[in-house]
Amino acid sequence: NTTLFLNAAVSIDTIEPAILEQLNQRHVKLDTRKIAKIENHCDLKFENGDQTQLDGLFVSTFMRINSPWIRKLGLDIDRNEYSEAILTNATKQTNLKNIYACGDITRSGGSVAFSVADGAMAGVAAHKSFVFGG
Repeated sequence: NTTLFLNAAVSIDTIEPAILEQLNQRHVKLDTRKIAKIENHCDLKFENGDQTQLDGLFVSTFMRINSPWIRKLGLDIDRNEYSEAILTNATKQTNLKNIYACGDITRSGGSVAFSVADGAMAGVAAHKSFVFGG
């Protein structure tokens, strides 16, 4: 069985009928209760006092930039439903000349492979900028 926990963030009345039908066809149950906490392996405790134990749980997180000095630089920050990230171009340059950013702070969803590739790109671009002017 699959349950989609809406966590009191969305009312079932506001979900498009076509989406509700697709969920129904896939036998996905909707639960609107507000989750107070997740404990142990996958034990959910709801604000109303109810509890349930699950075999597995997939959660959507929000990645936030927590370093105040980054915000003080005046970098363009992209905000979406999953994260905040410093905006960069293809060479990892930010909106500020000679300031490059790479890794998880520039994209949603952590990935070591992407971070390493971003770092290599930022390093090459920064070197080129410093040597040849940019």
